[in-house]
Amino acid sequence: MTRERRSSAAGPAAAILGAVVLGVDPGRHVGLAWVDAHGALLHGEVVEEADLTLLEVGEGLAIALGSGTGSKAARSRLEAAGRIVTLVDERATTEEGRRLYWRDHPPRGWRRCIPVGFRPPPLAVDAYAAYAIALRWLAATVPPPAAPRPQK
Repeated sequence: MTRERRSSAAGPAAAILGAVVLGVDPGRHVGLAWVDAHGALLHGEVVEEADLTLLEVGEGLAIALGSGTGSKAARSRLEAAGRIVTLVDERATTEEGRRLYWRDHPPRGWRRCIPVGFRPPPLAVDAYAAYAIALRWLAATVPPPAAPRPQK
């Protein structure tokens, strides 16, 4: 995960090739998260809304766009660039993104004693909110693996 905002929405080629879904958290600063079929975050970044038209998307990659603030503008930009977009409910994805951030970056040392509500992430969680959107899309789209049958 990068800490700074990027001006290019290209993303690393390896992350794009292994990804199944691209989560997009719309708004003034757009969070992007490339996620594989197992729900692992391959790459996340924050870009400006205008950079959505420059987005490089591999064949067969689904785009899950949050349906909240800024989704109409983001959807029109993506569809104008020839992308197929699926809207996903993004209620409470910012809070979920914060939880995902702290899961991936647990506090160390004395910071563990500080309650989560008093520990804001050190960077914008837009990419992690996009990760939450992608996970919601995966949960609604990909069937869970079948349980193994008991042996006789």
